[in-house]
Amino acid sequence: MRTDTTPLPVLVIREPQPYAASAALQEDLVAARVKDQIGDAILLLQHQPVVTLGRRKNLDSLRTSPTDLATRGIDLFESSRGGDATCHAPGQLVAYPVLKLKDDERDVHAYVASLEEIAILTAADFGVEAFRRDGMTGAWTKQGKLAAIGIRMTRWVTSHGMSFNVNIDLTVFSNIVPCGLAGEQV
Repeated sequence: MRTDTTPLPVLVIREPQPYAASAALQEDLVAARVKDQIGDAILLLQHQPVVTLGRRKNLDSLRTSPTDLATRGIDLFESSRGGDATCHAPGQLVAYPVLKLKDDERDVHAYVASLEEIAILTAADFGVEAFRRDGMTGAWTKQGKLAAIGIRMTRWVTSHGMSFNVNIDLTVFSNIVPCGLAGEQV
């Protein structure tokens, strides 16, 4: 979707972050980008264990009570991104693009498709075959969902983005119905 080939500044945070702290950082970056105080950028990080519920949250997507999550050291956070429930934890790369979409780029579905394409091409670079599935946002392999996507737009500035399962302990996903898709594997 982005046609400018100038490399974007990338802010990499190496230590797993609490979700609330990175959400606040995103809010600050988005507010500055909306006002053109900064240019486009990408935030790359990992999160400490957390279950997030997006704007389409369905409490039935929680398989574990908030109290039991806390006992297991897993935070619960209501996020401003789209989508339902997902998990983040160390071993999962999270990419939060903060981009101001130009007039000809203002198509939410095309933007989401571009994130899917990034996930598919990245997987291919590592010898993993990934693909789209009709009616299901994200990138998939034969073993299950590889990348989840949940975004937010604020005056055509993007936030949130994509989580890409690299070397994550997938048992964290047993606490939810991932993305509200019962019976689907991660």
